[in-house]
Amino acid sequence: MKLLVLLLLVALISKEIVVFNEEFLIGISFILFIVVLLRTLKNTVVQEFDNRASLIAKDFELANKYKESLLEQELSAANKEATLTGPILNGLLASTLESIKHISNCSRKEVRVQLKQQLESKLDRLRVIELQELGSVKRSFLNKMFSARVRRLIALSSLKAKRLIVNAKASNPNFIALGAAQSNSKRIAARNRIISNTK
Repeated sequence: MKLLVLLLLVALISKEIVVFNEEFLIGISFILFIVVLLRTLKNTVVQEFDNRASLIAKDFELANKYKESLLEQELSAANKEATLTGPILNGLLASTLESIKHISNCSRKEVRVQLKQQLESKLDRLRVIELQELGSVKRSFLNKMFSARVRRLIALSSLKAKRLIVNAKASNPNFIALGAAQSNSKRIAARNRIISNTK
């Protein structure tokens, strides 16, 4: 094969297909350099890459083992915590549930008490309003009744007074008109007092 490459190169040079100038010589020297490097350093480069790959693999294995040991330690610690804190957590859960039930019962009782108080206050307000309305209706009714009675009494008293005056005049011809005037003024004052008391 070497002989074939050499013959080919001689033929190309003799026909002047390949001209030896600076660029060609630099290209050939670079190719020869790569070939020499590959032949001489191929085994050392491959060995270096293999050594590096084995070191990286060992580092990965160590890291995986370290992670596994850490996970096992964390798992054992979590199991210990679970065994130790399990009863504590159950107790806390039970006490929390009891406190929630107690709070809900208390809140129900408080809601009932608040509703009862609100209803009682509303009923009290309604009673007061009802009493006020009844009082005003009763007062107006009593005022009407009283004023009607007073009018009747005044009418009756004025009729009686007139009869008395007529009887007095008939029985006593010397009846003084002044006494009748005084009794009329007393009657009017009494009637005004009764009317002012009813208002």
